[in-house]
Amino acid sequence: ITFSEDVSASLSGAPVTLLNQTTGGLPGYTVGTYDHVANAVTLSFPALLPDGNYHTTLPAGTITDAAGNALAADFTYDFFVLAGDANHDRHVNATDQAILTAHLGQSGNFSNGDFSYNGIVDSADTTILNNNLNLWLPPQGTLDFPSTTADDNYTLKVEAAVPTLLDLNDASSAAPSQSYRIPQGAVSFLTFSGGTGNDSLTVDFTNGSPLPGTGFLYDGGAGQNTLALIGQSGNP
Repeated sequence: ITFSEDVSASLSGAPVTLLNQTTGGLPGYTVGTYDHVANAVTLSFPALLPDGNYHTTLPAGTITDAAGNALAADFTYDFFVLAGDANHDRHVNATDQAILTAHLGQSGNFSNGDFSYNGIVDSADTTILNNNLNLWLPPQGTLDFPSTTADDNYTLKVEAAVPTLLDLNDASSAAPSQSYRIPQGAVSFLTFSGGTGNDSLTVDFTNGSPLPGTGFLYDGGAGQNTLALIGQSGNP
């Protein structure tokens, strides 16, 4: 964290609140030595941060400068962590796999496929990518399903192996079939707004409800559109 002037005398304890909005976790950290030249301090974490959307807050009044002037308003900063996402586009897919493969056995950083941060792109990084393959971490809040002017056909269900994830299968006619694995904690509301094609959405309750507590909005748009609810809860 970089400041506009020296606030070292007022820094103590853990002044910053770091919230994983996706999981609700509050990761711990330690504050490094203050850099009086850059007016900056580094926060260090005991382990790799879990995947999720993060919101950091430095509350107003927490720090003061040498003259005793306090921070007037909250300072906030948002970022996300997604292991295996080499190109930082919120998806772990074939693009990231290609980046890792191109650098396998070489020294590198996260953007080269070093997801374990050990300085080398190796089998440990391949394992991390494979575990997160097809993961899509959307920004915290409403998730809009991708739609086209052609026929869009989706199936949504809770992943059986990892129940904190949603499985979204896109079998739309405009593109090859795709599967997405979406952290449930990142989604507060679901929307689908179709185009001019014949669109369908199947919500499968077999492994539990895949819908957020606030519900969802389905608008097929023009064409002949279908919304199907299947599974124990969807089809009593």
